[in-house]
Amino acid sequence: MTKFCTLLFMLGLQIISSPTNKGFSQDSLKIDSLTKELNKYGNDTNKVLAYNDLAYEYLGINPEKTYNYAYLALALSVKLEFKKGIANSLYRIGINYYRQGKYLESIQALITAAKNYSVIGHNRGLAATYNAIGNVYFDLNDFDNAFKFQFKALEIQSKNNFKKGVAHSLNNIGNIYNETKNFDKALKFYYDALSLQQQFADSLNIALLYNNIGIIYRNKNNISKALEYYLKSIRIKEATGNKQGISISYGNIGNLYLITKDYPLALEYFTKSLSLAKESGSLGDEKNALEGISKSNANLSRYDKAYLFLLQFNALKDSIFAEKMNKQIIELQAKYESEHKENLINTQKAELEKQDLKINHQRMQVYFLIVGVMLLIVLSGLIFFNYKRKKKDAEIITKEKKRSDDLLLNILPAETAEELKLNGHSLAKRFDMVTVLFADFVGFTAYAETQSPENVVKELDFCFSSFDAMLSKFHIEKIKTIGDSYMCAGGVPIANISSPSDVIRCGIEMRDFIKELKKHKAENEVPFLELRIGIHTGPVVAGIVGVKKFAYDIWGDTVNTASRMESSGVPGKVNISGETYNYIKDLFNCEYRGKIPAKNKGDIDMYFVENL
Repeated sequence: MTKFCTLLFMLGLQIISSPTNKGFSQDSLKIDSLTKELNKYGNDTNKVLAYNDLAYEYLGINPEKTYNYAYLALALSVKLEFKKGIANSLYRIGINYYRQGKYLESIQALITAAKNYSVIGHNRGLAATYNAIGNVYFDLNDFDNAFKFQFKALEIQSKNNFKKGVAHSLNNIGNIYNETKNFDKALKFYYDALSLQQQFADSLNIALLYNNIGIIYRNKNNISKALEYYLKSIRIKEATGNKQGISISYGNIGNLYLITKDYPLALEYFTKSLSLAKESGSLGDEKNALEGISKSNANLSRYDKAYLFLLQFNALKDSIFAEKMNKQIIELQAKYESEHKENLINTQKAELEKQDLKINHQRMQVYFLIVGVMLLIVLSGLIFFNYKRKKKDAEIITKEKKRSDDLLLNILPAETAEELKLNGHSLAKRFDMVTVLFADFVGFTAYAETQSPENVVKELDFCFSSFDAMLSKFHIEKIKTIGDSYMCAGGVPIANISSPSDVIRCGIEMRDFIKELKKHKAENEVPFLELRIGIHTGPVVAGIVGVKKFAYDIWGDTVNTASRMESSGVPGKVNISGETYNYIKDLFNCEYRGKIPAKNKGDIDMYFVENL
């Protein structure tokens, strides 16, 4: 029994004494009480298997129960000298720590598990452990080591025809390619993994792959395809009760709605993601959700809430980063702990043989311990200094990048700007359903002759700036202004089917804004302008023109017809074509004007939009 307690202490020391292990009661892990429990049940390897199975079942659901059952299995395995049980228990403990974001503890347990699997020639366990180590390095952004361990796992699995393991490794390698911006390779690995998982009807991993494929399509700016795969993933996860997985997918959908500027929906999904992340104990997912909530509130002008969630995000990010700072000393410390444990065991054996050698050996160990700790302190100081320097450089680069991005977004739509940054050019695209609006001030020339140039520019700037704010509200893209003429379009650069009603609502708001401005000026006997608005729906081609000064523009007969709607209109009215009317006739009250001749277009059905 004394030998058993000593071995148990050596294997569990680094885990039990970890200052970060706040989730478990130290009293429940005392050696004496645990030994009594094991004596009660006897020496049965089947109990080891049962404990490890229970630990596996609670992974991702209850970290405390996972740890407790895995440690019971570990203690009993040591007592029985059951090496496979030892390896399995350490593997589960490592995975549990990984899911909690405790990377140092995770890799220590996993490296020890890999050594045990290698000794007994358990290839399946060894491959799974290499896979898990690769995932830890991935989270630490050490992509060279992540690739190294994932490909080692894939080699073992392929040689032994472990098809499920092959699927897992293909997915993980796809993750690394995605993170290193090689999206085409990432997509190939994901689809290869999905093909294998569908053969097994493995719903959990199929859901994971759907989510990962959605991320690639988001990175490739294919928003509709990304949303399709995210929703496929969520349906499976909801059926299986995978809270952490649902949290991840909700966060990904929240990011999609940030891209499309639908901030209320983005906030809704990030809030759902945060709630589930807290339930599943996933710090990384909780951090991402907090950041998304802060951004959504900021874009909704709720700056107090945005600031509050940003503080929570930064606090959690700093906590996780403190774990990640250990990545450069992980292998050194794991090696040191392994040697320390071996030396302690040898000391116990030597004590039985020669008492005098025990004292010398213990002195030597104290010496090595002091030297090792000093080395770790020096290395940690160097790492911290390097981190502070890099952080300062990164802040400068980020600030300059944001400034250039903001300038570009003032000129081009966000999607087109991103394409231009990635590829150096942007391809023209055809859109089958775009609603174009032209607005023009009637009698502007006469008005300008009675005003100073400064007043004319000030008036146009006031009106056009107000129009710009209205466009953001209805998700409409401003195309350009020419003199006193204002042009915008709905359904570009992101296609949708709501552009006719969106643009008409915006046109009504423009009309009412100018009417109110006219009324105010008339009461004060100040010259005023009146607005004429024309709208038409149809296909266009959209893209960037110019080389030195970029401009996003649209072309086609739809643009010309919309211009005719404006010139054939009446001040204070929103004039629409018959094509647009067919889309919105059930949503707005309209007055049929009849067939009105339009320049170079012949007679066109036209309608005045009165109200909703």
